[in-house]
Amino acid sequence: MNNQRLLKLFFIPFIALIVGCHQTDQPKFKADTSKIDLQPIKIKRYDKAFFAVNPSHFKEGLIAIAPSYPLFLKINLNDTSIINDLKRFAVDTSIRKLSNDVQKKYSNISPIENQLTDAFKRTAFFFKGYTAPQIYTYISGLDYLYPIRYDGDNMAISIDLYLGKDYLQYKKVQLPNYKIRNMTPERLLPDCMTEVAKLILSDIKPGNTLLDKMIYEGKVLLFLDAVIPETPDSIKIGYTSNQLTWCNKNASNIWKYFIENKLLYASNPELTKKFIQDSPFTTSFGRESAPRFGAWTGWQIIREFMNKNSSVSIEQLFKMTDSQTILEKSGYKPEE
Repeated sequence: MNNQRLLKLFFIPFIALIVGCHQTDQPKFKADTSKIDLQPIKIKRYDKAFFAVNPSHFKEGLIAIAPSYPLFLKINLNDTSIINDLKRFAVDTSIRKLSNDVQKKYSNISPIENQLTDAFKRTAFFFKGYTAPQIYTYISGLDYLYPIRYDGDNMAISIDLYLGKDYLQYKKVQLPNYKIRNMTPERLLPDCMTEVAKLILSDIKPGNTLLDKMIYEGKVLLFLDAVIPETPDSIKIGYTSNQLTWCNKNASNIWKYFIENKLLYASNPELTKKFIQDSPFTTSFGRESAPRFGAWTGWQIIREFMNKNSSVSIEQLFKMTDSQTILEKSGYKPEE
């Protein structure tokens, strides 16, 4: 019997036995941001400015807007090859359509600015000394692998990747369906704050075991609990409602599977690919299964840890490197 069939036979009977639903309570993070000195976020619309440049006077137009958009235009604008490449992008019919559709969808970005302001204030509350970046929006040409770019000082949002799951251009260029379902306005905020969490964690490298990767992902998702608490869990992790329900219902079986197959302390990169990275579903667990449920399980472990260790701040949690200690102190053991 091959491994995939064996795995299905192991897992499916447990699914049939499920009658309850396990869901770890989200810790309540109080954040008094009234004294946080952070100016309201104002997004610089490079996506508008770039496509407003007259193609007939393209070089001159770029030079005129360059001081306002150094993140994109701190380049040699006297280089003919650079100007020609940028102009080809600017006049491309499909790119122009993206730009026009973005302007229609996001004619008013004040709500996004307000959401980001609140999230960054909460970040500054939990991480003393944190300063918000300058934020830009731009047209990436559907570079879906990098929806948000963030270096601490600047954040660039590929706003053409948030036009909605029914946007026809996404299917026309054959982007993966599991990516398309998260290309929605609702995902913009969690995607931005996910990159903030990852940069904060960048000096604290996770270990190589599956448990280490799970705990790392759990910290990132816990950060979203803290800074965008009103966002639904499904949106934070990028699940459909059915996928989130699947995880909640099968939490015990997932945990048993990790334990009984001795996966938590394994360092096989394939495990990270299978249980942590995004995908349509988890291979061998059926098309109805949730993807990256290793990350979801890490999230529940971190939530349990914070619920049981309320004296630990989020900043202190981020500095903790011993995944085994976090697991033990969480007491994580989902009920059957």
